[in-house]
Amino acid sequence: MDIMQNGNDFWFIDMATASESALKECIPKGKLRKMEENRIPEISLSNNRR
Repeated sequence: MDIMQNGNDFWFIDMATASESALKECIPKGKLRKMEENRIPEISLSNNRR
């Protein structure tokens, strides 16, 4: 996660995984691993309803 400061404001500007990052070529060979992403959350409703 990258954060940019502009005056007193802070902004999230990048939330990519390291393997998809814009600066991935700066990571030493052998250190970068592809990470599987699951962008669909699992929501359990079994105990949340009354």
